[in-house]
Amino acid sequence: MIIVLVAVVVAASGGVMTMHAWFNERESTPAADQGPEPYIEPDPEADGLGYVLLTFDDGAKSVYQYGYPIMSPAGINGTVFAVTDSIGGYFEGRQMMNAAELRDLQANGWEIGSHSKSHADFLSLSPEQAMSELAASKAALQANGIDATSFAYPWGRYDQADVAAAAEVYDQQRGGYGPLDRRGLNLQDYSPGIPIVGSVTPQSLEHAKQLIDHAVATDSVVIFLLHDVSPAGYLGTSVVDTRLQDLVEYIVARQRSDGLQAITLDHLPTVTKERYVWDGGGGDELASTKENWYKVNGTGDIVNDAPLATGAHYIWDATSSKNCTWDLDAGNLTARSFTIAPGYAGKVSQGPVDIALGRGGFYQGGGTFTGHQNRTVHSSGSVTVVGGTYAEGTITWDMTGKGCFQYISEEARRQLPSGTS
Repeated sequence: MIIVLVAVVVAASGGVMTMHAWFNERESTPAADQGPEPYIEPDPEADGLGYVLLTFDDGAKSVYQYGYPIMSPAGINGTVFAVTDSIGGYFEGRQMMNAAELRDLQANGWEIGSHSKSHADFLSLSPEQAMSELAASKAALQANGIDATSFAYPWGRYDQADVAAAAEVYDQQRGGYGPLDRRGLNLQDYSPGIPIVGSVTPQSLEHAKQLIDHAVATDSVVIFLLHDVSPAGYLGTSVVDTRLQDLVEYIVARQRSDGLQAITLDHLPTVTKERYVWDGGGGDELASTKENWYKVNGTGDIVNDAPLATGAHYIWDATSSKNCTWDLDAGNLTARSFTIAPGYAGKVSQGPVDIALGRGGFYQGGGTFTGHQNRTVHSSGSVTVVGGTYAEGTITWDMTGKGCFQYISEEARRQLPSGTS
């Protein structure tokens, strides 16, 4: 399917949808309940379709008391982000889990991450205060026998300086549920160049089903942001009239029918971490010049001026603001993904070649991207534009897989409130 992208979202399976219609594309009916099935370790190369994550902010004791007993028999593990100053105490009038309960969840396959030390608003903190919240919360969890590799921002509020600081302490970051945090939804393969992913709080059980259906249809990830579970099994006030049991049963039904995988944030699908980062060290602006890149292999070792390879992620970030012209034809090299990250101030231009992208697709959070007349960008993964300058009308996409378009125009971004995640 050949498409010139405009300010809409398009599913690769066909049909143009506005942003408002995106999450209302499909309706499904769950299969009859046949009891829980055993948990299967997530596998990014498996034949199943889609991933779902249940994440719980704050560390409320109700998740352990009422949520864990519902999810455990179905083999579904969640991620809890704990406010470390409140472990074993109270936060906003609610009782929080103690360290033993957090360790019990971790021992049974759940992920325990940090939600900061004091649930501070990171947009109100100095750089020193922000780093203190990040490092002190990780140290507090370590002191309680928990190795936290993921961090979630209180209220989903942060800026790029916070993201850079958190990357020094944590491997994964999760934002909130603002419009820009669609950045982490419906991707098939996560590039190491994407430092933070988003989330969504479903408005109802039907909305949650639609989000899961979309993840299955696009073989991609949906991340739910949740908080509490009531004694009757309801998912707090933010998810209207929704029982966790009903949500779990729907996930199990889609596991049986389509191979949906329930995972934790530290298991986001990442087939390879091998990546090339643009440093502009060569004498020209051509992507084919190996001196313009450094390679980071799967173990984190850096190799300068390495020959460019198919199947790796290609990343433009704050390392260099030098412009780049991609002159590697699809017939010679297929990139796992393109990531034009926040912090990159240059321009990536498509040369007189077709571009081939794998399941990692295309992600733009900064810089400028322009296409080339009469040339095509082929992508089997999703196309996500949440930042930077995107030259609409110059880029022709050929969606070769199940990926979808996720595009927030510059005009729409300008209308977002300050500090919106």
